[in-house]
Amino acid sequence: MTQCKYYVPQVDETDCGVAALAMILKAYGSTIPLERLRQLAGTSIQGTTAFGLVETAKQFNFTVQAIQADESLFELDELTFPFIVHVIKNGELPHYYVVTGCQADLILIADPDPGVKSIAMARERFLTEWTGVCLLMAPNQNYAPVIETKRSLLKLFGLLKDQRHQIFTATFYSAFVTLLGIGTAELTQTIIDQAVHLTNYNFLMLIAGAMIITQLANALLSFGRELVVVKLNQQLAQKINLDYIKHVLSLPLNFFQTRKTGEIFSRFDDTGKIVDALAGTSISIFLDLVTALAFGVVLFTKSSGILAIACLIVPLLAGIILGFAKRYNRLLHQELEADAKLTANLIDSLRGIETIKALTLENNTYQQIDTKYQAVLTAGFKFARLELWQQSLKTLFQNLLSTFALIYGATLVMKHQLSVGELMACSTLLTYFMTTLQNLVGLQPKLQNAQVANNRLNEVLLVKPEPTAKITDLTTPFQQLQLQNVGFSHPRQDALLKSLNLTITRGEKIALVGPSGAGKSTFAKLLTNFYQPTEGQILLNQQNTINIDNQALRQLIHYLPQTPALFAGTILENLTMPYATKPSTDQIIWACQMAAIHDEIMALPAGYETILDEQATILSGGQKQRLAIARSLLSPAPVLILDESTSNLDPLTEAKITNNLLSLTDRTIIFIAHRLAVAKKAERILVFANGTIVEQGSHTTLMAQKSLYHDLVTA
Repeated sequence: MTQCKYYVPQVDETDCGVAALAMILKAYGSTIPLERLRQLAGTSIQGTTAFGLVETAKQFNFTVQAIQADESLFELDELTFPFIVHVIKNGELPHYYVVTGCQADLILIADPDPGVKSIAMARERFLTEWTGVCLLMAPNQNYAPVIETKRSLLKLFGLLKDQRHQIFTATFYSAFVTLLGIGTAELTQTIIDQAVHLTNYNFLMLIAGAMIITQLANALLSFGRELVVVKLNQQLAQKINLDYIKHVLSLPLNFFQTRKTGEIFSRFDDTGKIVDALAGTSISIFLDLVTALAFGVVLFTKSSGILAIACLIVPLLAGIILGFAKRYNRLLHQELEADAKLTANLIDSLRGIETIKALTLENNTYQQIDTKYQAVLTAGFKFARLELWQQSLKTLFQNLLSTFALIYGATLVMKHQLSVGELMACSTLLTYFMTTLQNLVGLQPKLQNAQVANNRLNEVLLVKPEPTAKITDLTTPFQQLQLQNVGFSHPRQDALLKSLNLTITRGEKIALVGPSGAGKSTFAKLLTNFYQPTEGQILLNQQNTINIDNQALRQLIHYLPQTPALFAGTILENLTMPYATKPSTDQIIWACQMAAIHDEIMALPAGYETILDEQATILSGGQKQRLAIARSLLSPAPVLILDESTSNLDPLTEAKITNNLLSLTDRTIIFIAHRLAVAKKAERILVFANGTIVEQGSHTTLMAQKSLYHDLVTA
């Protein structure tokens, strides 16, 4: 295997492009977290485009040439390494490599996949995978190294300050356990050298009783210590997990649109490894170190030679751990990544079970899950096998040293430099001493686990939350929304909306229509700050919406998405959950009647107290939509945006609800119309095409113009 000093592994399967770019940057002295590069390059759930990598590299003052090349590229004398190439890995997976050099028939590559890392690939195989796309990069005259740090594992140890009481208590228990261990060794020596040697049965019974009491006390104190450690683990887990959840909930919408749910969810497993390392390290440093010193001092007073033999365990264990370190990290990363892919696949399959059954894809789905599960088992087995090898070698050396120490002690007994009782005491102390040393040296694998897990967690924690704004109190009644030359595009992608100029006034009923992908839903998300304009501005009562707190804005402009979520709980809880001031019974009934769902709720055995699961499986698609509409009507927001919210309803029910909504003179309602029957009843229709408003007016006016709207209606 070749070594790449600037190697950077991908964290998720969509990170290969930005990981490759991170290697190029690192080769020239810059360290940029992958999450930062994802944002700059516009990485999506499909990965990163070559265009995104080129533009991001330029932001860091690199000169970039994107070319289509062939193998003659490697014959050029002026070719500068490293550079990025696009490949189709294993004949199916679009991927990026960093080419670090070439030798005769070998191409030296750094594969962002941590299961591969740096290898010398046969030129023939490389040419089979390479698409010919090549990104040649070099810093220009304005380049200066950039170092952006991320949260290190050391910073997490600051959490232990709040757990001082538990650590002190565990230390207190351990001090007594240590004393009892020393006492056990001394009592063992006393039994052999005095009670047995003098054939004193009464004294033997006395010492035996003392040993029994010592062992009972040891067991109780050890139980108390472990209980404190469990409590410490729980409190650390609570802090880390809840902080992670809080951060995830604060992230902007596009974060969730560019990642698989399973990958976000799998980070919860990573926190367990961090907690294990924090708790284990704090306990070992405060307890095992003191314990080892105590046993070592007592052992030294009995035989410095035996102590010297025992201390050899430290360099031996350290050598084993260092020898396994790189492979350990690689296999652990593979196991975590395989588990994340399996989790994502399971979540997707369960969410899409209806479609799977409708398309008779059960066998296909099972095969996909089976393949990913086998990958988890394979990665887990390789990692477990490595751990077993490591542990077996540790045990072997520990047993060998114990044997050597015992043989050495036996020679001292033969020379009358040590009594048999002292040898037995040394044997007991030796076991305690070497166990505590192994615990201390064994922290390294835990810290390795935690470091890998922390790197994965950082890729989420480094994402900036939705921006906060100063304006939080919107006491002025809603008057109008103005869009002034508004445009929007995702990073490194074509514009979704362009040059929108529009005024929406209080009480208006507006319908948005147009072909799929024309920008209607994106328009709605701009109004609620799910997205922020990349051009122009949106004014709410003459205040720029980017200066308004998101929660305050969304309480004024209520958005009902295409696929609204219902949560586990009763129907009543689902209706009232979002609102700090709970609606009255009359208000709830009114909202449900407006949404044409009240009678159907009352027909259920428990009525509004009917319990729903997280998917509300007892309700039809249309019932779910109507329940979501009722929940929106309970909002005090003067502006409602309904994004194809009646798409699952029959025409009669849809017409009834639409008429009810149009009768709300105090509400501004924006319909994103799935069916043009809704649009026909709106006061104003906005026709979207290719990210712009190409027509607007009433149904009658637009039909008379015989343009796009006319074509949509008559199609």
